[in-house]
Amino acid sequence: MNLLRKRLFTTLLLVFAAVLGLYFSGNMHLLKAIKSTYLVGKTGPTIDDYYKFINITVEANQPQPLLFYGVTSNVNLTPEEEDLFEKWETSAFVTLKDGKMLFEKYWDKYSDESLTNSFSMAKGFTSLCIGAAIKEGKIKSTNQLISDFFPEYEGSGIRIKHLLQMSSGIDFGESYGDPFGFMAKAYYGTDVYNLTLSKKSTKPPGVEWKYQGGNTLLLSFIIQKATGKSLSTYFSENFWQPIGAKNDALWTLDIKEGKERSYCCF
Repeated sequence: MNLLRKRLFTTLLLVFAAVLGLYFSGNMHLLKAIKSTYLVGKTGPTIDDYYKFINITVEANQPQPLLFYGVTSNVNLTPEEEDLFEKWETSAFVTLKDGKMLFEKYWDKYSDESLTNSFSMAKGFTSLCIGAAIKEGKIKSTNQLISDFFPEYEGSGIRIKHLLQMSSGIDFGESYGDPFGFMAKAYYGTDVYNLTLSKKSTKPPGVEWKYQGGNTLLLSFIIQKATGKSLSTYFSENFWQPIGAKNDALWTLDIKEGKERSYCCF
């Protein structure tokens, strides 16, 4: 019994020491990452991750149902197409023609009411909001310096267009296999704002294209600073409601009342 107690005490001590190590090294996000992946039989993010995080509602209003394009019973997928969708573990496939629904099919547990993560489509949604803010006069133009919003980048020469074009010269890092890297901390961490602003410019803007989610995070912070509204609210008012979406959407936050993970997670 004493030996068992000693082993249990040693194990608890090692766990405590490991947690302390993660805390002081700024890697507490790894606890969330492990809990959200390996402990539920996954190896990384999935399209169903929204329930693992805090979300903010992107409100719909006055839905405009899609009309169906005549009789659709004679529209089917070929066996080859079925095999392809099964191979890629497709959840939904929808075809529109002339703005009307021609065909739709869902697999496994998914339906037309399901919520699934759009991942990098969210980058496009964020960019649309930049355009809306320019149209409203909240942002001068894509040539506006980001130092107008972030003094941290004073003298860098980075403009909004560089963030849109992924050519800011800021080295955020985009490795999805690095558990200690920017993307892991942005996805599983709890302070995406300060994490993003901690990254400095290392190259002249507009010279090198480098796909990095940190650029989109900066765009979302600019939207909030310029409009006084959260990204989710601004997207809802300018796009989600005007297109006549039927259901509310969700956008994942880093913490309660925090910042949207604008590069993904819509």
